[in-house]
Amino acid sequence: MDEIIGTWKASKVIFSNCTDPLDNRTLTFSNGCYNDAIQELTICLEAIFKSDNTYSSKTTITAGSNATTDTETGTYTITSNNLNVSTR
Repeated sequence: MDEIIGTWKASKVIFSNCTDPLDNRTLTFSNGCYNDAIQELTICLEAIFKSDNTYSSKTTITAGSNATTDTETGTYTITSNNLNVSTR
């Protein structure tokens, strides 16, 4: 479990098995952020896992000049190779 402790930034987000197959896609992130210059869109994802089995995550979405940030906190467990999170 110690391997997860620390700050993690997104490297890839995969949307699959969507109701509309056109929604299936892969977003590749660099240093935790995905940039789409054509749509003037930036998405940044970061999660912090602590040794007391708590986590916090931050998502920042910038569209044009408008930015919104969403934060989430909760607890996590690791069973075998599965990470399970529960929000507060």
